[in-house]
Formats: sequence, C-alpha cells, structure tokens
Amino acid sequence: MIQLTTLLLAANGVSVPVTSRVVSANAARLHENSPTESSILSEAQGSLASSGPHSGSPVSPPARIGGVMANDPPCTALLFGGHNNTTWFNDTWVWSKCTPGAPGFWSHLSPRHSPPAGMDLAMTYDSSVQCPVLVDGAQTWLFLAVFHDWALNGGSSPPAREGSGFADNVRDGYSVLFGGHNTTGGFLNDTWKFHLGHWTQIHPPTLPEGRAFAGMAWDAADGYVVLFGGCQGQWPCSTGGFLNGTWKFADGTWAKLSPAVSPSPRAGAVMAQLETTRGVLLFGGSNHPGWSRSFNDTWTFLAGVWTKSAASPSSLTGRSLAMISFNPKQGWVLLFGGAGPLSTPLNDTWKIRGGGWGEQ
Repeated sequence: MIQLTTLLLAANGVSVPVTSRVVSANAARLHENSPTESSILSEAQGSLASSGPHSGSPVSPPARIGGVMANDPPCTALLFGGHNNTTWFNDTWVWSKCTPGAPGFWSHLSPRHSPPAGMDLAMTYDSSVQCPVLVDGAQTWLFLAVFHDWALNGGSSPPAREGSGFADNVRDGYSVLFGGHNTTGGFLNDTWKFHLGHWTQIHPPTLPEGRAFAGMAWDAADGYVVLFGGCQGQWPCSTGGFLNGTWKFADGTWAKLSPAVSPSPRAGAVMAQLETTRGVLLFGGSNHPGWSRSFNDTWTFLAGVWTKSAASPSSLTGRSLAMISFNPKQGWVLLFGGAGPLSTPLNDTWKIRGGGWGEQ
C-alpha cells in the first residue's frame, strides 16, 4: 500500500499528508484487485489518451440547471451533474484552457466510477487533498485527475441536503460546508469542515440563519470565506423568503458584516474567487419562486464593500443555479448554464478575466 499511496498522491499532484484511511478507501475503489504499479500507470495512460471529446458528442455539455463546477488545476474546470427539468445527469465534463491566447474547449469524460445523479450536490476544490471534492447526498467523492476517475471517500459525510454552500477555506486549511435544506424541506444552519478526507461538524458561537442556495466563495484578498443571500421559510423559496445578508467565516467562526450597499435579496446566485487582490464575484440569482425570472447583474465584494459592476452585457441571459469556477493560475472565471427565463435550462459558456464577460 505504500507504493500505491505514493503513486496516487504524486500522480495527482498532492504534496500534503493525507490520512492512510482516505488513501486506502480511494485506492481500493479505484483498483479493486490490488493492482501493481505498472497496471496503475497503464490505466492512467489509457485514461488520459481517451479523455478527449467523444466522437459525435456535442461541443458543450447539454443544457442544465443546478450542476456543480470546480477548479481542477492547473488549467481546467470540472463540471458534474445537474438536471434539465426532466432528467437528472451524472455526467462529467472538463473545460480546458491550457494555452494562453488559445480558445478553451469542453471534453466529455468517461470515468470508470461515477457519483449517482441527484439534486443534493455541492463541490469545491479542496486544498488539503488538492483535488475537487463533491458532496452528493450523504456521500463524498474525490476527482483524481490523473485517472480521470471519481473515488468514493471512506467514512461518514454530513447528512444529505440540497442547496448547501461549499468553499475551500484556505486560511484555516480545510473546506467548509454550510446550510441547505434537508429531505423534509427544513432549512439548515449547521457548519461542517472537510480536512484530509475527514468530515467534522463544528459549532461556532454565532451562526447565520438557516438557508438554502446561498452564494459562497473563498475571498483571497480578505482572507475569509464569504456567504451571501439564499432563501428560507416556505419551500421552495417563496416570495419573502429571500435574503441579502453578508457573512464571513474565518478561524472557525461566523460573523455578520454590514456593507453599506448590497445586491438585492436573492437565492441561486453563483459566487467565485477572483485574483488575489480583487475579492469575490457574484452573478445572477432569483427572487421568484421556481427560478422563473433571474437577475443578470455582476457584483464584486472586496474589503467589506459590495460594488455593482458594468461587466454584464445584455446578451448574458439572467440565470439562477448556474455553474461557476475560478482558475487561480490563469485568473479566469468560467460560467456555464443555469435556469434562464421561465426556468429554461441553458448551455452557454462565458468567461470573465479582468474587464468583462465574453461568450466562449
């Protein structure tokens, strides 16, 4: 197991200690028959060789709502799941932009193992294990890029929920998951941390109100996780149940902020980190039940101040429950799909870097 552990970590670029329990669980699920080093390398090479767009496949993922996306270093964004109002997906896609100046492109992957389709999704890149981590119901999955495969993480996970916030808390060295609503429609305000494969519930002295579909992202400029908005009260997010409070999470505690100006109350907005000195970006969201009408405004948050940006062109359709990812190496934010007018699923791809959004 030592050789296998070393190979998995080195191949996936992990340079921090990872518990033997997590590595053993992931390795056992990826390689059920105790393979040799040569067979692992062979599988990795075969997976990489076959990972491009499938023959006859679309140039982008099918239109969808409520999927999840996360950074997958050094130059790709990983997309999983979602639905089109009739069908739930459990497909895996990557958007790659590895050559400066060259266009990005989508590729459809065929992992040997895959999380189930469902609505209870949250995903972030986690710096403690240095790979994307997906919460799917009451399961936790890791995406191992070198194998282009998913591995089910051993041990327990937070109770199943929909609409939770999940962000890599770089300052404290773990990812933090907050809130959502449970299987009976109750709104949650519990806080969990994911560190080196282990989930632990933490109990800060102050907590945001229970909510679902809030925006949440790491703010590298200010050194904390930012939580904004969401909905609470009668499910599904009835009028009057939308929030526009801003909270920060750092050093294991929540604190409510009081910016002079804020985006209007909404749920289903997406948030992403920006470059180190620029704070956090927020786009879209809705204050209408069923996501029938959405905003197309863009906001940035930095040093406790929300600023409305002129970056949203009229051609960028307002949307909720879209997918978003930030790539720190190249500085772009990628936006895909979501619920457009009358909750119509979208499949357009947009990128912002610096000045404004551009369709890809």
